[in-house]
Amino acid sequence: MTRPTTLAFAALAALDAGLAASSRPAARRARTVTKSALMPLLVLDTHVAASGGSSALLRGVRAAQGFSWLGDVALLGSTQRRFLLGLGSFAAAHVGYIAAFAGSRDPESSGREPGVRAAAAVFAATGPAMAALARRQDPALAVPVLGYAGIISAMLATSTTLDRAFPRAARQRIVAGSALFVVSDTILALGKSARADGSGPGPLDTAVMATYTAGQWLIADGAARAHQEEAP
Repeated sequence: MTRPTTLAFAALAALDAGLAASSRPAARRARTVTKSALMPLLVLDTHVAASGGSSALLRGVRAAQGFSWLGDVALLGSTQRRFLLGLGSFAAAHVGYIAAFAGSRDPESSGREPGVRAAAAVFAATGPAMAALARRQDPALAVPVLGYAGIISAMLATSTTLDRAFPRAARQRIVAGSALFVVSDTILALGKSARADGSGPGPLDTAVMATYTAGQWLIADGAARAHQEEAP
């Protein structure tokens, strides 16, 4: 049975994704509520899914959710300062995920795992492109964006090396969620480039939020499932 908190999060995420495409002042005001409430509701859903329990993996995921909330709030603004604050907050969130995944790493995994190599290929394909798009807007953004691309690729890589003692479904959710996070950030970079001419929000903004919230939920649900398997 689907958890009520999951249904509530899905409904809020769908509402916020729809509002993200609108440039109307009323929609922007509404997003100060909807977007700010996403991570607190996901924290609650994670708590319910894990039956109130805790583990090293869950603690890392909760820390990442906290930094993600800071990033969500920061990116409600449109200035470069708010963008950099959001970028830094999400970088910290990804470091939290990396630490959580690395702490639950399979003892037999290595840097030659297919998932690790795939993540490296993703960075090679998207990192320089994201940095180049950022440079077109402001040369000062190129290095921070390239560094951020490296961090999200590392997060994807570590998600593929989780302990095989965890249920397969839990590991698959975490990998899928991490991959959607990369997709979301790539779309975000493309969207910012497309709006360099001063155009407002559009369908790309909806795609960013849809993939972002789905990715966050999949990671959280996977971590909760892994905890339930560990719990006595």
